[in-house]
Amino acid sequence: MKHKKFLLIALICLIGIGISFLLFSAHRPFKDLEAADITSASVRLSPPDTTIQIVETEELVSYLKEVVIYNKDNSYTEYAGQGAVFTLSLADGSQVKITEFNPFIIIDGIGYKINECIVVEDALYAIQSAKQAGLYVKAIYDKNNDNDWLKICQIANQNYISFDEMEV
Repeated sequence: MKHKKFLLIALICLIGIGISFLLFSAHRPFKDLEAADITSASVRLSPPDTTIQIVETEELVSYLKEVVIYNKDNSYTEYAGQGAVFTLSLADGSQVKITEFNPFIIIDGIGYKINECIVVEDALYAIQSAKQAGLYVKAIYDKNNDNDWLKICQIANQNYISFDEMEV
């Protein structure tokens, strides 16, 4: 009887862990993106309805690789305000639209609340900005930020010496 009760409890725990994993697992949609994959990039600011070509795709890719998303939330359709739409034309002929519409990020029409996103960053100024925006921040050590590391550790939600120890 005790054995069956133990197995039942273990099974319930495993099911709970599985459901939690499915609900809260993170996804990095641009983790494999390289600058060479982008043939052109632009950003449209609305308002004032201005489009700007992005020439420095290496920097854009470095930011996009840090995007972590969780659960879909398409309630962005209920909001009105200023947004920035990034359009990436890729070497394979496809196009990706990424919209920043506070408090959302929208990737190809699928919305994610920003507070459900994680910023992974190594620069103090970027960590400060992300925290001021109310985002969850995981700081990663870089020898170039050695002088700021103690302050970074105080500001960020989590701190890591290397990407190898980071769980996304």
